[in-house]
Amino acid sequence: MIHKVPRIEFTETTERIFSTSIETINTVGNVLFTENVAEFYQARKLYKAVICDSINNRMVCNMPFVSLKGTLDFDYSYEFIVSGEIRMSMQNLFAQCKRMMDVNDEEIEAYRMERKQLQEESADESAKEDSIAKKILQLDQELREAKKKLKLE
Repeated sequence: MIHKVPRIEFTETTERIFSTSIETINTVGNVLFTENVAEFYQARKLYKAVICDSINNRMVCNMPFVSLKGTLDFDYSYEFIVSGEIRMSMQNLFAQCKRMMDVNDEEIEAYRMERKQLQEESADESAKEDSIAKKILQLDQELREAKKKLKLE
């Protein structure tokens, strides 16, 4: 049951830009688009607070899934109804933004894939840098040990 609990993770950088900066409107040049994006991010934040955090807090406090009775008594009807409403609102805002920007689902998916690939490449680079750093530390340790041996002999 715990695997069914909604969790969302996202960066709030873009959200902050669209919610707090008048320069965003000037840069994008479309007030309605900017308002829709800001509203979308506000809905996402509301979903996280009202749905995800609420359910997680109830789980931590009550630990309902430790017994069959607790599992059966766990009521999530409020969250179910509210999440559906928030989701519909977000889907409408997303559809409006797609129309305003004249993009389709295939273009958005291509963008997601390209962004994912860039993130994976960035992660690979970080792993390589970590590997190089570990190798340097290992060589440094070997050098110190060799110096100690030379002084003892």
